[in-house]
Amino acid sequence: LLLSLCVAICLSTIVRCSKDDNTKPETSSQSNKSQVAYTHVNIIDGISSSILFNQTLIIDTVKGTIEDRFTTGSKALNTTIVAKNMDGKIMMPGLIEGHFHLASGVREDSH
Repeated sequence: LLLSLCVAICLSTIVRCSKDDNTKPETSSQSNKSQVAYTHVNIIDGISSSILFNQTLIIDTVKGTIEDRFTTGSKALNTTIVAKNMDGKIMMPGLIEGHFHLASGVREDSH
């Protein structure tokens, strides 16, 4: 459950960033697809003692949920899913938008 939550945080950031990605398919039939499979991604989840190599993460971009995670190639992708090859990039859930600041301002005497 914690792994899923951490991955969801990371993926929500990737989904937002990929909206401006010009490698995304442009055809009208693919633009209606709500699921994206990020393939060939390496995951550092902060819980496991090692990196999860060569994973596929399927997310629903409408619901903002993770639908599945598995080793790339171990399952066939549904033809309605848009696949994005992440080419070995690393996802580190919780690194972005997973922090907070204790102080809202800087005092002059703190220099």
